[in-house]
Amino acid sequence: MDVKANKRIEWIDCAKGLGILLVIFAHSIHITPAQVLTRGIIFSFHMPLFFILYGMTFKFSDNYDSFKSNLYKRFRHLIIPALVCYLIITFVDLLYNLDTLVLSDFIVNHLIALLFCPGADYDIGLFHISSVSMLWFIFVLFYASVIIDYLHLKFQKQTNVLICSFLFVFGFFTIKAGFGLPMSLEVVFLIIPFILFGKYILPKLKITDLRVIIGFLIIWILSFIVIVYFTGTYLEIAGRRYPLFPVCHITAIAGTVFVCSLCCYFTKLKIISKPFVVIGRYTLYIFIAHTFDYMFFFVWSFTDNNFLAAAVRIIFDLILAFIIYKSRQILMSALKKN
Repeated sequence: MDVKANKRIEWIDCAKGLGILLVIFAHSIHITPAQVLTRGIIFSFHMPLFFILYGMTFKFSDNYDSFKSNLYKRFRHLIIPALVCYLIITFVDLLYNLDTLVLSDFIVNHLIALLFCPGADYDIGLFHISSVSMLWFIFVLFYASVIIDYLHLKFQKQTNVLICSFLFVFGFFTIKAGFGLPMSLEVVFLIIPFILFGKYILPKLKITDLRVIIGFLIIWILSFIVIVYFTGTYLEIAGRRYPLFPVCHITAIAGTVFVCSLCCYFTKLKIISKPFVVIGRYTLYIFIAHTFDYMFFFVWSFTDNNFLAAAVRIIFDLILAFIIYKSRQILMSALKKN
């Protein structure tokens, strides 16, 4: 499978489009046992899917000059939007709690949250760290890309495998011990294998081969059943939950490969795939819209039917993403004129 970093690949866009819709859907259902199970199935692969697809098109730096250039590009593309979003979320939080908060504590808590950038609140002893909401994904993706790019420049491939393997295990036991690291490095270490799988292994798989599809489907289903049977839970990267580690990573990879295989076939049916491909090209905008949609909870909370609420929420997020995209276009155009 030939993957060019600078050329859009329809099945990748299709997979990203399907993935972001599943993210919104899974965040909207969690009441009945059937919904919890559906949520668990989606959670077993949905965020790893994005890390693996990022690895598919990831381009290593050739030297330290290109490393600096790529670092700047990734910072501009990922961190700046994340910081802007976090400032908006913080401002809204400030307005909402203005009557009850202590301003100095509020500022310190949010700065600490930005330093650790976790996807969910957690405690280290008596020390509480607040989440940065869904923005954890963007921060973690950025830090992981920097680390693997630097290691690629600094060490040989075999040494990199050993280093990343050590970091992988270290990240898990850091969480297991109840600790957290700045920049969510423990989570960064745990998702690096996903990016490397996308970079080195997925392009070599014949994911349109029926035997490959069935094989990974079986691995995905069986490993998921084993995890749920023995732990009663499922993978949740943001929540720092990695049941039956590292089996949960095998489940995530198998589920991702299966979904990618389906998307390869979907792209042959333009009527079915076109909406997903278009949505996949604007995943970051939809992700940002989903980060903000809690502010408009009333839009889909009119019904007790979770599936209807999820559908309305998806439509709302797509509209909000379009508004964000167009607003950015207008702003950038105005800045260029000045």
